[in-house]
Amino acid sequence: MGTLLTIKAICRREILTLCSLVPRRFVELLDLHEPIALALWIRSVVVLELFGGTSGSWWIQGSGHCKVAQRAMLEVQRLMPTEMLWAMEWPQKIISREISLDPGPNNFPQ
Repeated sequence: MGTLLTIKAICRREILTLCSLVPRRFVELLDLHEPIALALWIRSVVVLELFGGTSGSWWIQGSGHCKVAQRAMLEVQRLMPTEMLWAMEWPQKIISREISLDPGPNNFPQ
């Protein structure tokens, strides 16, 4: 179990670093609500949800009823054109906890 926590911490750090290094053009595409840019961005945001128990960073995870990933997901879904909603299926599975890093029969088969 200690190894899994270490892997989670390393992955979380790498994702946060990647999020801070996005090119200016990508941010411009987000401002324009470009569907592919929105889909890529929401994936980065919700992947951090996988590390919820290990982050300790309320400013990433949110606090109380204000969960960052859930709110971001709702907003991106609202902005996403109908023909691109398929891109929201995987992020939604993370938000709904269908995908998890926790050990279990469906996540880490023996």
